[in-house]
Amino acid sequence: MKANSLFLSTFYLIFFLIGFLTYKDYGIGIEEIFQKASGFYWLKYLLSKIGFIELANLSNTKLLEVYEINPGLPKVIENLSYGIVFDVPSALLEILFNFENFSQNIYLKHFLSFLVFFVSCICFSNILIKRFSNLYVTIFGTLAYCFSPKIYGASFFDGKDLFFLSLFTITIYFYQNFELKQKTINLFIFALFAAFLTSTRPPGLMIAISFLFIYFLMFISNVKEKNSLKIISYFILIYSIFLYAHWPYLWNFLNYNIDQMFINANVTFFFDGEFYKQRSLPTSYIPKWIFISTPIFILFFFIIGLILILRRFFLRLINIRENSNILYKYDFWRSTKEKIDFFILLFFFQTIIIYLSFNEELTASWRHFFFFHFILVYFFSFSIFLIFSSFKKKKVRVLIASILFLLNIEMFYKSYLYHPYQYSYFNNFMSKKEKKMFERDTAHLSRLEAMRDILRDINNDNNNDNIIRVGNGSATPIADVMYMFNEKQRKKIILIGNDNLQSADYIYTNYIYEINTRFNKKYEIPKNFKLYKSLEKNDTLIYSIYKKK
Repeated sequence: MKANSLFLSTFYLIFFLIGFLTYKDYGIGIEEIFQKASGFYWLKYLLSKIGFIELANLSNTKLLEVYEINPGLPKVIENLSYGIVFDVPSALLEILFNFENFSQNIYLKHFLSFLVFFVSCICFSNILIKRFSNLYVTIFGTLAYCFSPKIYGASFFDGKDLFFLSLFTITIYFYQNFELKQKTINLFIFALFAAFLTSTRPPGLMIAISFLFIYFLMFISNVKEKNSLKIISYFILIYSIFLYAHWPYLWNFLNYNIDQMFINANVTFFFDGEFYKQRSLPTSYIPKWIFISTPIFILFFFIIGLILILRRFFLRLINIRENSNILYKYDFWRSTKEKIDFFILLFFFQTIIIYLSFNEELTASWRHFFFFHFILVYFFSFSIFLIFSSFKKKKVRVLIASILFLLNIEMFYKSYLYHPYQYSYFNNFMSKKEKKMFERDTAHLSRLEAMRDILRDINNDNNNDNIIRVGNGSATPIADVMYMFNEKQRKKIILIGNDNLQSADYIYTNYIYEINTRFNKKYEIPKNFKLYKSLEKNDTLIYSIYKKK
C-alpha cells in the first residue's frame, strides 16, 4: 500500500513539474480576455457590497484596462451565464499579486487553470482507487485522464470548458465520498460543488438531476424511505441556496431569458470538408470531433467498457422483481461501487438526450462537451479493470500492462509533437489530407507565436525602424495579444484587419473563418504575397504568415 502511495505521489509531482515548466508556452485562448473582464466586474460588485471600497476601485480600474485592450468585448452584464467560480478568484489574485505586466497576468491565469486541472487529476485518481482498488487501473486511467493531448493542452488556457471538466471531476469525487460515508458534511460539500458546477456551465445541472433521480428511485422502492427523503430535501436546500448565492444569472433571472445562456451569433464552421452555419451543424458534429481527437486506445476501451456496463444494467432492468408489499423493487446496483457506475451512466444518457434535443450553438470542436472526457476515461478504466480481473496469471497481467504502457508512450510522444498546440491534436485515424478538412487552431492560440515571428523578422531587417502593417487573413482577433509585447514592440506594428489586405506588409492566417470561403473572397491572400512561414505540428497545419514580395 505504501509503495502504491509512493508511486502515485511521484506521478503527481512529475505531472505538476511538467505543467509548471510549460505553462508559459501557451498562447491566449479566445475567451480569456472576456473572462478577465467578467472576473473584475463581479469582483468589483462583490467587494463594494461588503465594504472593501478601495479594492473595488482597483477592480474597476482593471476592468477599464481590459476594455481599453479590447474595446469590442461584449458587456459582462449582457452575458450573465458566465460563472464566477474561476474568474473572480483569478481577478482577486491578480490584484493581490499586483502584476503590472499584461503577460504576467495572463500566465498567472494559465497557471491557476492548470492547478485546478492538477487537483482534478488527483481527485480522478482517488475515484479510481476507491472504485476499483487496482493499481494498474488507477495508473492507466489517471494517465489517460491527465495526458489525453487535447484535454492536457486546454488545461492551461481554457478557464471555462476545461475548468468545467475539472470541477465536474472534483464534484464526482465528493459525490463518491458521500456514497461511501453518508455523513451530513459530505452531502454539504457535494451539494456545494454541484452548485459551483451548475453556475460554471448549465450542463452541471445534470449532476443534481442524476443524484435526485437515484434517491427518488430508492424512495419509491421503499429502501431506507425516510433517509432517502431526508437526503433529497437536504440536497435541494443546500444546492439551491449556494446556487443562488453565487450565480449572477439567477440574481437577474426575471429580467433575462434562457437564450442569453448561449451565443447569439450564427457564424460558419468548416467541418468534415464542408461549411456549415452554426445553427445547422450536423448531428455528427460532436461525436465525430470526439472520435478524431481522442487517442484511439482510449476510444477502444471506452466502447468495451460502455457495452459491458450497459449490458449489466440492461439485465438488471429486465429482471426487476415485483413484490406485494412495495411498488417496485429496483436491482440496478448491488453495492455502493455499482451505484456510482449507475450515477455516471445516468449522466451519460442525459448528455446524449440534451445533445439530441437542444440546438445549443456549438463552437470550437467539442470544447462545450469536454466534461465528456471524464465519462470516456471512467468507462475506459472500467474496461481495463475487467480485463485485469479476468486474468489471474501475473505474466498475462504484465503483458497487458506493457501494451497499455506502450500505447501511453505513443500518446505522450504525440503530445510532445503538438506542443504547445495539443489542443489541435488529431488521432491516428486522420491522414494529413483529412486533417485539412477540419478547423485546427480552434482555440486561436497561434496568433501570439505568429506576431512573435513577424516582430523577429522586423528586427532582422535593416529597416527595422519602419512601421509594419499586418493584415488578418482569418476571423481570429489579434489586437488583444499585442499587449503581450512591450510598448516599443507594439508601436512597430499597425493591425489593419482584413478590409484591405493588399496594403499589408504581412498577412497572418490560422484558417479559421466565419464565412464560406468558397464563395466569399474576404480572406483571399493577394497574389503579390509569398509564403513566409507555415507552422505544422505532426502534419497538422496550424498557421501561416505571408509577406509582400
